[in-house]
Amino acid sequence: MKLLMENWRIFLKEDEDATMDLGGRSWSQTEKDKLARINETVSKLGYYLDRKLGSGQMGDVYLVENKKTGERLALKVVTKALYGGPRQSKREFKNYEFAMNNKSSIDDRWAKYLPDVYNVHETVKDYFIFMELLENM
Repeated sequence: MKLLMENWRIFLKEDEDATMDLGGRSWSQTEKDKLARINETVSKLGYYLDRKLGSGQMGDVYLVENKKTGERLALKVVTKALYGGPRQSKREFKNYEFAMNNKSSIDDRWAKYLPDVYNVHETVKDYFIFMELLENM
């Protein structure tokens, strides 16, 4: 019984290296892989990845800088549901795509509530949404 309880405690302990994804990789390795994937895509699209600004229900937000112009933007990365992201990840992508394509044709009373979205990009595992960088008031 004592051995069973010790094994149960080890199982329940949420140590980052002991917790693994379905492929057997630790969560810290999974996060490193995700960051490498994001950095590679961002670089291909002509941006430098600066730092992580925060996280939300749908994904992480990063500060990126355009390699040519130096313009700083916010990048929201939403992982697809098939790869462990939220179930509504595709809907989130479509919402930002709608905002990008239709903000100029919406009445100003309502358009002011939509962010300025400059580009949306889809990869095998993630959705990349480039938008205006909002400053704290």
